[in-house]
Amino acid sequence: MNWIKRAGKYILNSLIGCKCPSSETIEKTNEYLSFDIFDTLIVRDLAEPKEVFRKIEQLQQIPGFYKKRIAAEQKAREKAQGEVTIEDIYQCYPEIQPDQVSEYCRRELDMELQVCHPNPRMISFYRECVARKKVVLVSDMYFQTNHIKEILNRCGIYGYERIFVSCEIGETKRSGKLYEAVLRELGVSKGNMMHIGNDFMSDYVGARKAGIKTVKVRTIAGK
Repeated sequence: MNWIKRAGKYILNSLIGCKCPSSETIEKTNEYLSFDIFDTLIVRDLAEPKEVFRKIEQLQQIPGFYKKRIAAEQKAREKAQGEVTIEDIYQCYPEIQPDQVSEYCRRELDMELQVCHPNPRMISFYRECVARKKVVLVSDMYFQTNHIKEILNRCGIYGYERIFVSCEIGETKRSGKLYEAVLRELGVSKGNMMHIGNDFMSDYVGARKAGIKTVKVRTIAGK
């Protein structure tokens, strides 16, 4: 069944939607444009995000890291019954002492910095947006804002007003509640924002649950 789910996700994310919104999209929103980050503004040189863990295992010679990191995140989410931070995950990683958690968090962030690059399809459009509209970034992610800013800076992505991250707010895009939190924080109505992202469930369906207009873009396959 897993391969069926992966195939379905590939079709929804990679084959449905536009390659990049047109400039007319900017005119269709009154005040704010919201962007997804990973696989929309930023792409990885990998087939899928969890391959970051495999690269850490191989390049840093940590036997079993790939499977242990995946299991640690599952355990952390079960324990929290909700969104988790990168620190929460490594606190559930076997064989790590409390004083090693920050070291392992840094290892993962450093690997993300190596494999992440600006999406060549989206970067010009994004820069046009920040020149003409208020732009915020919204992500379902276990990295906190300061970590994500580091990745964005490395990719040359600036000009946004704020970053909203699920692990800090405690709500997800998929449920629509993270978008609702964004609207409350900004003090704007749902009709004054448009969201742009690659994930069908999180960026398209989730945004529509919150009553926000949305543009679905295609995922670029990893190298």
